Parts: sequence; C-alpha cells; structure tokens
Amino acid sequence: MSSLFRRAVICGLAACGFPTLSPAQSTAVMVPPQRTEMRRSLPVAGTPIVQQSPNGLYQLSITDTGIVMRGPQGGVKITGSGIEISTGGASVLLDQGGATLTGARVLLGCPSGRPAARSGDAVDTGTNPPMVAQGSSTVLVC
Repeated sequence: MSSLFRRAVICGLAACGFPTLSPAQSTAVMVPPQRTEMRRSLPVAGTPIVQQSPNGLYQLSITDTGIVMRGPQGGVKITGSGIEISTGGASVLLDQGGATLTGARVLLGCPSGRPAARSGDAVDTGTNPPMVAQGSSTVLVC
C-alpha cells in the first residue's frame, strides 16, 4: 500500500492535510477529555470525492460504487465485485471467480522458471522430477 494511500486511509483525507476538491469540509470539534479531533462532514449523496496530487499525476476517487487510484504507471480499482490492479499491459483481477493474471509474461513463485504445462502438453515422465517437454511460453513456474 502506498504511503499516500495509507495516510489517507488511516487519518482521513481532509484531516491529514490533503487538499479538498469536493464539497466535503473539515471541522474541529472538542471531544472530552479536552481533546481536539478532526471530523469530516459527509458529502452530498452521490457526489464523488476526488483527491489529486499537486502535479496532477496521481488521483484518488471515492464514489458510491468503489475506489479508484490512478498514477502514470497504472492503477487500482476496488468495487463490490472485486479488485483490479493494472500496470502497463499487465493486470491482476481478484473476484468471486478467483484470480486472473494477464500479461506478456506471468512468473509464478520466482523471478524465472520453467514453462508451465498446459492441457495436452507433453510431459517427460522418465526424468526425476518429470519435465514439461513443451509448455507455455508466457507462464513460467518454479
């Protein structure tokens, strides 16, 4: 989790000094025993909360249907149906159906590996351990 997102989640967007770009406002209230806490008023229903970095390269959007974080190299989308992480041409989708990994090359368990066997691929069982004779060129496993 990025430190910017962690900071926003832990202490609230406006309370931590993030610029407010929505109708939501911060107000200070006294809470016993003699403590000041920052509280955010709730935005008008249906109004998205959008926070953006000063240079405009990073954005955090919160709506009634989910949360989206965007940056120059990719983004994260969290909705009621799952979580999607994308960067360049690769993506990870986690939902009720499982995990879907998409990319030019998918490495499972290590930074390099051997081709994964697919349905119908030949496996040489005469070696110990058995070796995939011809496997996937994009999915490598350890």
